[in-house]
Amino acid sequence: MTGSRRQDKLEDDFDFKDWGSDKHQSPLLEVSIDPEFREQHADRLLACVPTVIEVNDFDDDAVHGFEKSVGIALQANQRIIPIIIDSWGGDCYSLLRMLDLIAAVQQRGYTVATIASGKAMSCGAIRLAAGSQGFRYATPDATILIHEVSSMTYGKSSEVVVEASQVQALTTRLYAILDAGCQQKSGYWEARVHANKHADLYISSAQALEAGLVNGIGLPRYRLHAHLDFQWLGP
Repeated sequence: MTGSRRQDKLEDDFDFKDWGSDKHQSPLLEVSIDPEFREQHADRLLACVPTVIEVNDFDDDAVHGFEKSVGIALQANQRIIPIIIDSWGGDCYSLLRMLDLIAAVQQRGYTVATIASGKAMSCGAIRLAAGSQGFRYATPDATILIHEVSSMTYGKSSEVVVEASQVQALTTRLYAILDAGCQQKSGYWEARVHANKHADLYISSAQALEAGLVNGIGLPRYRLHAHLDFQWLGP
């Protein structure tokens, strides 16, 4: 190439900052834009803003929205996909569908960052544990809840027995996902809930860090920096 050439340059990185230590934009996007770039390339800039997925519910509608958001991130070849979890929990089968999708994404070489903000309870705790190793976070005041799967089955005794068996199998499966995500020995979380007399097990961010459920305490941010870079290229 010859003559004067303008090169539009976009840089993004995943920058961990402690909660409140610096300015941040909700939920975790930090955007620094050269004024000239903003004026001339507003449309392109919007297309480059990373997708941040928020998970509040675990039901069919939430799964469909989750799949759509993941698809947008993949289409943009976004190598790190952040998922903010602020959830009371929900349907375990909807959770498993999300986990299947995320496992497929991770197998393709993408990193999934999970952040517990506010609360990650029940299904939310499992979703948190399924983030990529080294990319799981909880804000300092987040509350995490782990417990056994519950069911409100009614009907004939034979149906109740079958449902109870399925609930136990599902509980075992979800504990295994938690153990693997935290790099704990099999049975670790089941033993902790058992020691808690099978009651709801509430843990703080610090306790989650100690157990390996998260890798850091604080709010990670996606930093997008856009500016113009002028270069003179000789013949």
